[in-house]
Amino acid sequence: MANPISIIFRHKKISIAVFAGILIGVYFIFSSSGKSASVTVYEYDAATKGNIVQSVSGSGQVSVTDQADVKSKVAGDVTVVKVSQGDLVKAGDILVQLDSTDAQKSSARRTDEFRQRQSFISEIAAG
Repeated sequence: MANPISIIFRHKKISIAVFAGILIGVYFIFSSSGKSASVTVYEYDAATKGNIVQSVSGSGQVSVTDQADVKSKVAGDVTVVKVSQGDLVKAGDILVQLDSTDAQKSSARRTDEFRQRQSFISEIAAG
């Protein structure tokens, strides 16, 4: 069996790396043992009305967890909004009311056209 010192001298680079690793490990072990772990302390107090004396700020992006796109089957001007921001709504709730003036005019015009064509067809059939 070879002498350990002769092995160290034969493999100088490996020996230096192992020795440096041992020194670094010992350093971290002894440097962390002198520190005490920090303890979180919670303070409680009764709730009272008054001014806020402390504030917390942060930065980042705010995003919604639930979002729905609302689309109308017809175009028109909104005349009444029946909900406010943050209101809880469910399927079938009326959210807005559209101006029906244009739709009523269009319906009346098409009804007149239908009656005129129906009358024309009746005249042709009567002969």
